[in-house]
Amino acid sequence: MISRGFKVGDVVDGRIVELEEFGALVELCPGEEGFLHAAEYANWINIAKGDRVRVRIVRISDEGAIKLTRSP
Repeated sequence: MISRGFKVGDVVDGRIVELEEFGALVELCPGEEGFLHAAEYANWINIAKGDRVRVRIVRISDEGAIKLTRSP
């Protein structure tokens, strides 16, 4: 499934819009967010809401939910 033109494997520069102990919501483009599990950024220093991050799309559910991982 494609979500607003994104597909699995795409590398995207996003912005953290919500930061919780279990993970972060990353805005990929206006109106489109993906989930980055806390284990993916546990060793980042001083990560905060508003930070820019480079992520890779690893899964898009049938409902359009996007799962992310860190990207170098």
